[in-house]
Amino acid sequence: MGGESLETYQTVHRLLVKVGGDSDLRQIGRNFVENEEKSFVYFNYINELNNNSTMLKDRINKLRTEILRFELENKQYDQQWEGQLKELEGELEQRRGLANNLESQ
Repeated sequence: MGGESLETYQTVHRLLVKVGGDSDLRQIGRNFVENEEKSFVYFNYINELNNNSTMLKDRINKLRTEILRFELENKQYDQQWEGQLKELEGELEQRRGLANNLESQ
């Protein structure tokens, strides 16, 4: 059993040397830890970017909703003003007709 474990460790050591490019297992371990720390920093940075992206998308959607609401309000105001303008134009025509009738009498 001890021989198998030694062979296993030697096989793993050779594999680590091949993959890690260094025969010093401590250096391979340090490189691994350093790479894991970098990966963790990158992971956190990517999460932060994703969170910012989500917040910006939410803000854009809220702004789009507000824009649509303002456009609808603006359209309603335009329709209201057009209606009042037509009423005033109709009243103006009635008064012109009345004025013309009075002038002709």
